[in-house]
Amino acid sequence: MFRSRFIPMWLGIIALSGMFLMGQESWEPQQKIVFVTEGAFDGDLGGLAGADAICQAEVTAAGLPGVFKAWLSDSVEGPDTRFVQATVPYTLVDGTQVAANWADLTDGEIDNPINLTAEGVDAESSYVWTNTDTTGQVAATGPDSTCADFTSNSMENDAIPGVTSRADNWWTEVTQLPAGCHVALKLYCFQQ
Repeated sequence: MFRSRFIPMWLGIIALSGMFLMGQESWEPQQKIVFVTEGAFDGDLGGLAGADAICQAEVTAAGLPGVFKAWLSDSVEGPDTRFVQATVPYTLVDGTQVAANWADLTDGEIDNPINLTAEGVDAESSYVWTNTDTTGQVAATGPDSTCADFTSNSMENDAIPGVTSRADNWWTEVTQLPAGCHVALKLYCFQQ
């Protein structure tokens, strides 16, 4: 009886220390959560950092764990350089798979539309700010085509949106229909 109480603890300590000794000090969850914001915002998001803060605020309100970033590109940086490129599935908050991993996410189409908010509410067919092509790279450059790097709500500027009801390339890149920066659109948010 004495052994059964202490041997499991002793083995647990060895197992935990082994994770660190073997260079596996980081733990990756079995999936990365993806959602569309409940709120809609004009093109003055405060840049990429402001958009990330919007995602994080919605995550905090929903009680979800982790760090989230907006699927958004300014004229220089896109998710391909800003994101941790996951090797696990990207899923909606209800567990529906969006993509098997980063390679699948950026191959031109996704498995299912990103249409649920952090609270699990259906966003239906909504437009989202992205300025990001299907490979996760910047879709358009220049201040007139990125809402001045998402710091302007001027009617003079526009940016490329995506659509929450689509799983083809239009989920992120509707190049035929740029949105004016004065219009309020949603954001996609990805767990890092």
